[in-house]
Amino acid sequence: VRDRGPGFDEGILAALGQPYMSSKGRPGGGLGLFLVMNVVRKLGGDFSARNMEQGACVTLSLPLAALTDGDDREA
Repeated sequence: VRDRGPGFDEGILAALGQPYMSSKGRPGGGLGLFLVMNVVRKLGGDFSARNMEQGACVTLSLPLAALTDGDDREA
């Protein structure tokens, strides 16, 4: 996902994915992105966020599932 907004504050960007971290500046759970990043990595995927010249880019990728012997689904 890309946008053309102000991007991430460098302090926020460095702390993305830390438990209880929130960019909202108010008390809250701060667990959403932490949980997403952990699930993605346990599934062999990757999550990244970076600032661009204008805005920010957040990327989430997951591997394709491999068919196993005896799996009767069509490829």
